Amino acid sequence: MKEAGIAELEPMCVEVIHVVDVGHDGPVAPAVLLREASYANQWLTQVESVPVELTHITDSAICVFAPNVVTTPHDTSLRYLGPFSYNP
Repeated sequence: MKEAGIAELEPMCVEVIHVVDVGHDGPVAPAVLLREASYANQWLTQVESVPVELTHITDSAICVFAPNVVTTPHDTSLRYLGPFSYNP
């Protein structure tokens, strides 16, 4: 979390989704994996619009929701897809 520069850390507003936990045997596109995340109906279309060459397939995802703020996502070894708007 320190690498990502998360400010206002509220652990209950961070979700980790693993591909095996949502019924897949191997890596999938981020949009497939993220369908299981909170508020996905509000922001998933924004993920689906990210160019395919920037997403790659994955076996896990981390969602950081407000009040958390990610200040330095590119300082991590994670692939950052961006901030997406939603209403909690």
